[in-house]
Amino acid sequence: MIMQSISSPRTGSLFRRCRDINTTSLLLGNNTKQDRFFSSGPVGRAVHRRYVIPESFSGKEEDVQRAIDLVRTFDPVGYVPGLLLNTPESRLGYYGTRSVWVETGMRHADLPSASGDGKRTVLKAQSLTPQDRIHWWKGAIDSLYNKNDNNNSTDFYQDQPTVRLLGELIERHKDSSTPLSKIHFDNMLEGRQQDIDKKQYATIQELVTHTELSCGSLLRLVLEASGIDPCLQNNSNNNNTGSGDDTISKQNQALKKAVHALGVCHGMTNALRTSIPVASNTGKMIV
Repeated sequence: MIMQSISSPRTGSLFRRCRDINTTSLLLGNNTKQDRFFSSGPVGRAVHRRYVIPESFSGKEEDVQRAIDLVRTFDPVGYVPGLLLNTPESRLGYYGTRSVWVETGMRHADLPSASGDGKRTVLKAQSLTPQDRIHWWKGAIDSLYNKNDNNNSTDFYQDQPTVRLLGELIERHKDSSTPLSKIHFDNMLEGRQQDIDKKQYATIQELVTHTELSCGSLLRLVLEASGIDPCLQNNSNNNNTGSGDDTISKQNQALKKAVHALGVCHGMTNALRTSIPVASNTGKMIV
C-alpha cells in the first residue's frame, strides 16, 4: 500500500530503480560511490523533486535537496523512511525537521553570524566549541518564532540553509491544526546540551529521559509536519461517555504510547550503535 501511494505508471520505473539499486545499501548504512551518485546525482535529485518537494515549494529546491543530502550522508538509516511517507508535504516535513536534528549534532560546519555593526561574518568550525553551537541554534530557533520582534540583528540566521528551510516549514504550518511546536525544538537542544555536559548517564532511566528529549522530540516534530498531533488530548468531559469519545481517548493514548516507545527505541539504538566510536573519539561512555 505504501509503495502504491508513491508510485505511478509514469514514475514507477524510476522508483523501482531507487528501490532496487539503493535501498539495501542505505539500510545497511553503506556509502559507496554508486550510492552517492544515486542519492545526490541526477537520478536521486529527480526522485526527490518528484516525491519530496511539493509544487507549492518551487524556487526553494536547493535548500530541500541540501536537507535530504544531510540526512542521507550523516543519518543514512533515516533516509529511506522519509521516502516511504505518503504525501510530499509529509516527506518535506520529515527531511526538514530531521536535518535540524542532524545539524544540531554536527561539529565541523561553519555558521553565519554578524559583527557589532551588522556586517555579515562567518564563524569557522574550528573556532566553535560544542557549547557555541548549542547557543547558536537556540538563537536561530528563537529568531524563527519571534519574527514579529523586527530584530534585524538576527537576520544573519537566514544565511543558513537549514534555518531557511525550517522557517518556511514553520510558516506553512503556523495556521494549521498542527503547527510545529517550539517546545520540541527546545527539548531537542536540551538533549544536545546533555550530550555535552555528561560523560555517562548514571542510570538507564536517565538515558531514557535523554532519548525522549532528543529522538522523542524529533518524532513529534515529524508527526506535526505530517498533520498529526502527537500530544492529542481527549476533550470530552466526564459526563460524556459515548462510545465515540471512548474510541478517541483510546486512540490518543495509543498514539502517545507509540510516540514514547519509538522515540526511546530510536535513541537507545543510536546509543548502542555509536557507543564505541563515541567513546574512542570523545571519552564519553553513553551506555
